[in-house]
Amino acid sequence: QMERADAVMRRYVNEYPCARSFLRYAKWAEFEAKDVALARSVFEGALTELEPEESRQARVFKQFSSFEERQGEYERARVIYRHAVKLLRLGEKSEGKPAEPDLLEDEEISDHEKAKREELYRAYVS
Repeated sequence: QMERADAVMRRYVNEYPCARSFLRYAKWAEFEAKDVALARSVFEGALTELEPEESRQARVFKQFSSFEERQGEYERARVIYRHAVKLLRLGEKSEGKPAEPDLLEDEEISDHEKAKREELYRAYVS
């Protein structure tokens, strides 16, 4: 039964390769399948396999680091936070306003994503 569910989740991620599908798969792997190694590999896959506009969402980093904290892997969580802060250029200031991540000039970041990034940065510095 669990193998079948895993196959369905893998197919879901392959058919809909977005942050949301990877995060759902990771959540399923951790809480339903109770497979920490699988959950970790799904989170890692989200960061490496998704397009930058998907993988650079603050929620991907936040949920991955929260997962590592739940596993007691605090150093891994710190590394993920540190990577997110560097990649998303959180906490940097440029000409009196917060720096945006290294994105294309014409790419807009929603207010929701900005709030999530601020939340991620506050979690990192606390």
